[in-house]
Amino acid sequence: MKAQGETRLSLQRAHLNAGGYDRAGAYWGIGAPLWCYSDEAGKITGYVRAADRGKAKAAILREQPKATFLR
Repeated sequence: MKAQGETRLSLQRAHLNAGGYDRAGAYWGIGAPLWCYSDEAGKITGYVRAADRGKAKAAILREQPKATFLR
């Protein structure tokens, strides 16, 4: 059950090729892995760079402290 004010987010790694492009051809550059997150309704969508899923979650939680993550 969702608590009041809580936002449930999906979090997935965006796969980039060796040149820094995603599957749709958008250029993201090279660096730390790129993570994409969105809510269940698709209203909140964003991207964060982080070494792993745990660090991506921590970065998102700094901006959205009531967020929880779907697996």
